[in-house]
Amino acid sequence: MRSGFPERPDCGFSWRNLLIEPVSFSGERISLAAILKMDDGALVVPKLVSRKKLRSLFGEKDGSVLSDTLKLCIECAEDYYRKNPIFSNWSPPMQNFYLGDPEHSVALDLEEAVHVAGMHCSSVYSTQHSAEVSAKSQNNASYSRQWELKVKENVSQENMSYQNYFWSRIRLKEGGVMVKVGFVHEKYAAQFEAISSSSAIQNTMMRAQAKLWQLDLLRDHNNLFKIEECELLLGIPHTYDNSRDSAIQEFVEELEFEASRRELSVLTVTTPAAAASHIIEKAAA
Repeated sequence: MRSGFPERPDCGFSWRNLLIEPVSFSGERISLAAILKMDDGALVVPKLVSRKKLRSLFGEKDGSVLSDTLKLCIECAEDYYRKNPIFSNWSPPMQNFYLGDPEHSVALDLEEAVHVAGMHCSSVYSTQHSAEVSAKSQNNASYSRQWELKVKENVSQENMSYQNYFWSRIRLKEGGVMVKVGFVHEKYAAQFEAISSSSAIQNTMMRAQAKLWQLDLLRDHNNLFKIEECELLLGIPHTYDNSRDSAIQEFVEELEFEASRRELSVLTVTTPAAAASHIIEKAAA
């Protein structure tokens, strides 16, 4: 019997924000990342502010340096909190970086947990998200969701047998984290994300990071079946500038860096049909 009540958010997690004080001793601090540890021990450390946003806030040179410094802090935080509880105190290795107080909450899955932490500890993220939600009010679905639906439609048109492998929700172990996976077929898994323009980078980065971590957890902590290849299929505009100065190109490079640290891959495609053909080829291999 189907219940009329929404699904209970039973994925517990704790987080602390990672802050920068741009002007020493001013007391003015900005959250740049969140350190999340799920109740079952899974760890994720998403950036809350993209490189593009940092450069718009602090200028080209200082913003780029700050983005690189943030990467180092995130790597150190991951190394420490992978072995220690979130409530233990860690000192950021870089000057003017600080650690926030621990908080606890629940969510439906890891992707929602990242969003909850971002909304509660970063004004930059929450403001950007509010603007995106307001813009969505005239549409029934986000650009990314529409793109994902078109991918599934194209796959189904080419091979109907694959349509049931989309949008799986998998609990990795008893009482553990729940992950949502765009497509899972035997030894292959893929997540989907898409970006309509450079103005959407901030929130797209958060969603894409969460999806990469979900793939990482699925591959390494799933006891039901062995996944050998995991990748993020990223839809990008036909007309985006391929030069190194392109905001979207930098966004892709940031995602590729995050993926490479976990031995995952990011594949950029410009049409849902191209993504569908790639999925069918991988699933049939």
